[in-house]
Amino acid sequence: DKDITWEEFAEAAHRLANAMKENNWEANNINSHVKFWLALENHPWRHSHCEIGERALLVCQAQVHSRWHDTLNTEQSFNIAHINDILLVQIRDELVHSARVAELESLKQV
Repeated sequence: DKDITWEEFAEAAHRLANAMKENNWEANNINSHVKFWLALENHPWRHSHCEIGERALLVCQAQVHSRWHDTLNTEQSFNIAHINDILLVQIRDELVHSARVAELESLKQV
């Protein structure tokens, strides 16, 4: 979910990893998810004190996780462990744009 906090994300990732093990997911899929989550947690934007960068990481994980499930066992399937930097920058840019539009709208009301 793109609207969760980092604390909620950490808890959800932990619970999902346990659920994957309990439901006999393939070890490589579990490991790929854990690597993805660790890559997000250790990404420079996560610790940059920039709210938009941190939000972009959470939005990215939601989009990538959804796409991973949608493409599982198809020709479009991919290794979720790798962060798509191009997608991440696109998401950040969209969030920056949305923030600017909201700021301009609030200035119009003054």
